[in-house]
Amino acid sequence: MLCARAMRAIINHALIGEYCLRFFSKEDFSCPYSSYPIETRHHILHNCKRFKNYWNPMRDTISQFVSFLENNSNAFSFREGII
Repeated sequence: MLCARAMRAIINHALIGEYCLRFFSKEDFSCPYSSYPIETRHHILHNCKRFKNYWNPMRDTISQFVSFLENNSNAFSFREGII
């Protein structure tokens, strides 16, 4: 699952608000945990209060990215009931 979530994040093809806005325009595309208008990959990695250990752009390494995904098992995973 880690590899699948990493690939979804890398190619920006995860079921997040940004994706829903493009393919499921009737779905809610805002962040469900903040007032952020569109849940984007950048928002998830840098700002979202739902996830712990925000991505640190000063330490932009693959190991930092993997650590983020390991500490946030629902980041870039499929949400139930979306399709």
